[in-house]
Amino acid sequence: MNFRLIRKRSVYTPTWLGGLLVLLLAAGTLWIVFTGLYPFLAQDAPPHEGLFVVEGWMPDYALDEALAIYRNGNYEKIVATGTPIETGSALLKWESLAQMTTARLIEMGVEPAEIVTAIGHDVLRDRTYASAMAMKESLVAAGIAQTNIHLISVGPHGRRSCLIYRKALGKNYRVGITCLETQSYAANRWWTSSNGVRSVISELIAWLYAKFLFHP
Repeated sequence: MNFRLIRKRSVYTPTWLGGLLVLLLAAGTLWIVFTGLYPFLAQDAPPHEGLFVVEGWMPDYALDEALAIYRNGNYEKIVATGTPIETGSALLKWESLAQMTTARLIEMGVEPAEIVTAIGHDVLRDRTYASAMAMKESLVAAGIAQTNIHLISVGPHGRRSCLIYRKALGKNYRVGITCLETQSYAANRWWTSSNGVRSVISELIAWLYAKFLFHP
């Protein structure tokens, strides 16, 4: 018997021109991913009518922009969502982000009768889902039957928020989304900022979790 431990094979390798082409294709693919990731996560989708919903954690500049959209639209109510405040609540007049944002809206000139305050439960994870469920409970308690939701979020958090609100509210609600641009970093060059990299990559991972692993 003829036992051999090695054998000879012919292997094809790219020429310098072929290697350059592969490198250019890889660089082009990476560039498309980098430039397209933020717009993908910062989703915009109809309907842009019905109940106007703001996430209570959004910064002041974003709330200013959201209120301008609200005043220029035709909305039934404005809903402030949010879970309990984790830091500094003993020093504040409000126990939750929803209550604090309600106060912010009133200070900005919104009539209290226009606002629905939806306070989410104190949870260790899935806070967006808790906020969405609290909003659903508040709408039922207030007898509001509007089924069109216009959710306002900020930056790459938006696609995940929209997905979770749709899962929480169910098929009887149509959830649209507008994502206001973040001022924490340049959205079109998010990869040049450590804050941008942390934000976009973490939101991508969180969206993948919400899409494929999270089940209410």
